[in-house]
Amino acid sequence: MRVSGRPKCGTILELRGHGNIQPRRQRNLGGSASKQPPTWNQGCPRLPGTWVQRIKQLPSGELSKFKSRWCCRGDLQDYNGIAYSPLVGWPTVRTRLLMAAARGWTSRQVDFTLAFCQSPQPEDNPLHMELPQCYRPSGFEHQDIVLRLKKSIYGQANSPKLFFDHLSCGMSKLGFEPSEADPCLFLHRELQIMVLNYCNNQIWLSPDNQLIEKYVQSLKDLGYDLELEPKGDIFGVLGIEFSTDPTTGMTKLSQARLIDKVTVSNAPR
Repeated sequence: MRVSGRPKCGTILELRGHGNIQPRRQRNLGGSASKQPPTWNQGCPRLPGTWVQRIKQLPSGELSKFKSRWCCRGDLQDYNGIAYSPLVGWPTVRTRLLMAAARGWTSRQVDFTLAFCQSPQPEDNPLHMELPQCYRPSGFEHQDIVLRLKKSIYGQANSPKLFFDHLSCGMSKLGFEPSEADPCLFLHRELQIMVLNYCNNQIWLSPDNQLIEKYVQSLKDLGYDLELEPKGDIFGVLGIEFSTDPTTGMTKLSQARLIDKVTVSNAPR
């Protein structure tokens, strides 16, 4: 499997000569009843996991961060409930972008740290997962360990819905309610502040930056693990660099990363 994102990276097998990376071996998923920890309900199915690596970039194309996650194999999960989770519609994003630009509102981006791992796992639908290959907790080195998760995890079939419901509860406590036109547009009942929610990212819009910082901190005080990005705004989320010349008042929109992606240079080599 090739790592997603740019710059291009080699496959796992190609990288074997550049460290201790080894191909994952096929495991016996049946297990042995005598080796299972006593806390595991052996009547429940156990799911394997998989590593997912990504390279994240800024709208300019510069490197932002490397990410690596151990994810659940949700494609093997036997789940019959509702897994749908809404995402903010692009018409909503475009109208709020125009409003923020026209009125000079401040827009700030909030990134939730391991967002899907913050919502509680439903007690009536337990999830058991295997650990990564060659990893065992201290004292269980020679046992086939299975974990019962207390929180949801990436790759789980219903993890987006669990996080959205968990986040909506926190937003309601702060005085926000979802718009009738778009459930991912949260409007405050009294103040000039609104929030766009897209999966595990948020864009906060308000004419008062201090108001944004106050309510983001209030959401953090409720137990949500998040970070208010110092540079991220609604334009960065769309991959657009937005700038205004203070002398002429001219507004410039550019998408350097997209242009580099779809065009080919004709310069001689």
